[in-house]
Amino acid sequence: PRRERRRRTLGGLLLALTIGTLLPVLLFAAVVSWLSASRERGVFEAGARARTRTIVTAVEAEIRGSTTTLDAIATSKALETGDLVAFRAEALRALKSQPEWISVNLADAASGQQLVNTHRPAGATLPKVVEWFSFGEAGRGNGMAGGLTKSGVVNEFNVPIRVPVRVGGQVRYVLTAAVSPRAFQVLLQKQGIPDNWIGGILDRDFHFIARTADSRKMLGAQAGGPEFLAAARASNDGVYHGRNLGGQEVYTPFVRSRAYGWIVAIGIPAATVEEAPRRAAATIAVGTLVALALAFVFAEVLARRIAGPIGDLAGAARGLAGGEALVVPQLPEVREFIDLGRAFRQAGEALSARDEARAELLQAQTRARRDAEEANQAKDEFLAMLGHELRNPLSAISNASSLLTAAGAGAPRVHSAAQVIGRQVTHMTHLVDDLLDVARVTTGKIALAMAPVDLAEVVDGAVETLAGAGRTAERRLDLQLEHAWVEGDRTRLEQVVINLVGNALRYTMPGGAIAVTLAIEGGNAVLTVVDDGIGIAPAALPRVFDLFFQAERSIDRKQGGLGIGLTLVRRLIELHGGGVTARSAGPGRGSTFTVTLPCLPPPAPASAADARAGAELGSRRILLVEDNTDARESLAELLRGCGHEVAEAEDGPRGLAAAREGSHNVALIDIGLPGLSGYEVAAGLRADPATSGMRLIALTGYGQPEDAQRALAAGFDLHLTKPVDLARLLAALAPA
Repeated sequence: PRRERRRRTLGGLLLALTIGTLLPVLLFAAVVSWLSASRERGVFEAGARARTRTIVTAVEAEIRGSTTTLDAIATSKALETGDLVAFRAEALRALKSQPEWISVNLADAASGQQLVNTHRPAGATLPKVVEWFSFGEAGRGNGMAGGLTKSGVVNEFNVPIRVPVRVGGQVRYVLTAAVSPRAFQVLLQKQGIPDNWIGGILDRDFHFIARTADSRKMLGAQAGGPEFLAAARASNDGVYHGRNLGGQEVYTPFVRSRAYGWIVAIGIPAATVEEAPRRAAATIAVGTLVALALAFVFAEVLARRIAGPIGDLAGAARGLAGGEALVVPQLPEVREFIDLGRAFRQAGEALSARDEARAELLQAQTRARRDAEEANQAKDEFLAMLGHELRNPLSAISNASSLLTAAGAGAPRVHSAAQVIGRQVTHMTHLVDDLLDVARVTTGKIALAMAPVDLAEVVDGAVETLAGAGRTAERRLDLQLEHAWVEGDRTRLEQVVINLVGNALRYTMPGGAIAVTLAIEGGNAVLTVVDDGIGIAPAALPRVFDLFFQAERSIDRKQGGLGIGLTLVRRLIELHGGGVTARSAGPGRGSTFTVTLPCLPPPAPASAADARAGAELGSRRILLVEDNTDARESLAELLRGCGHEVAEAEDGPRGLAAAREGSHNVALIDIGLPGLSGYEVAAGLRADPATSGMRLIALTGYGQPEDAQRALAAGFDLHLTKPVDLARLLAALAPA
């Protein structure tokens, strides 16, 4: 009962420590969840607004197409001579080439009286024009698209598109094409708007010209409720959040055409917009729960591993004191416990002797007490160091979190706080990873992914990792590496090197030197890490690879560590069939750690064909079409730094022209481009024999499966989603 009570007490302390250290992490996770949800919603809204602007661009292009045709008709010689009969015949011929035009009419610019209308016979009596806003703009010399109307001549809904006709330098007539709303309905259907969204094209008075759902029923109806109309009148570009005409809660991005006053709006169900933030919040919540569960399991396992053997040994000691036969319990494979068990057995053997062995028995009991006290002290030091190592980064994270939420926190302070949080979270991750790894290796549950590995590359990568974390500052680090191939797990071998070199850095004062050498000796790869740091005392040298062992240190604990890194090194190297040793001439005289692993023959060199392929990839002529200046210029400089030739274009028409004028191997094309979309640019390049063989890569923020399918259907060879990993991009630039 006393042993169980002690175990519960130690377990309770560990659980309390775990809960106390995790509470700030949970608070931080909640803040991150809220920030992540806000960011996801903002990204979705920005994408929806960009899509709305794209549709507005397409609508304006459709209108400009009609005005261009009307401008051509307006140059008729018949209008200069006043021959309206001949002009009507020309208008009829033009009408046949425009399937979506219902009629063409000519009206006096001053009075609005129609003079010619292809919908009525020549000489028929005609009314005045109906829609006056666009007519007035055209009379002042500006081409304009009017609102949805139904006149007495054309007894069906149509959209008047008007241009001025000048005779003798003055606007004398207004030429109008009555365009069917079907033209804009077809254009809207081509935009790939999801089925559960509702897109609409509205005239300046908010009447539906085209709609993705119930288009016939809603033609001419006014869009939205009072709140949406107020928002759309107050701004030319925005997102309305409220309920639509059907009572459904929606996010509605809208954009007004500055040229014609028409509005494009897309009603997106609120559930769709908020799906990604909810999913992100759920992921963070699940991760938090998993972290809590792992922390509780770790605390319980650690409590049992420490308190259980101590309690068992205490019970054996009490029995021995009472004259009972000594039964040493099963102990973990930890040196302190093994030594303690051996001492108990020796004490039992000594007790079997009579009076002449009593002195030896007393000495054995003294040794047993000392070993028990050392084991208990090791446990206390480990718990103290664990609390120290966890509370320091948590304190930094807490301070940085307060800085982020403080009033007036500027960008430099926010950036600095974010860097603090990143560094401390990385440090805590390394601590937890080491604790979990040492638990796996001591129980034999770790699995290695064995493969031929160049140990020199592993050492280089590990040192780069330490340098990137700022740990090599103020020390001289000398590398002398010979290529040596071994059979091993690259990740675990890099962990070994990081622990050994990191240990040397930790115990070497600023200005000190560390030498890392790798050589092949007698068929083995021999890795040596030598430092001129604080050294190791002779009494501590045999125990440096023991679990939780730590050399004496000052109260400030500047060197840090939990006493498990070197244990991991030894067990991982043993699992690879090798060995590790430690040497030191004593305190203040540095330390030497040597790892030995069996060597493999080096792999065959790359073939000549591979070399030629690499050379061909060395320099590509690339056309980069991207409307975001920062993204385009930074990516262009990055590609030029990789040895490629890069030409740039900021919109669709310029990109198409640059491709036809140059001789490029590859084109990287954004989808949301002004003038022409990326799909249109790709289709144009594929249709031109001079550019049809060019490799086309879509580089876009649209990353859904249907976006990739649409890119391939438009003629792209590959679809990459921003931001793209540089290695993947360079691989995509390789010849097919």
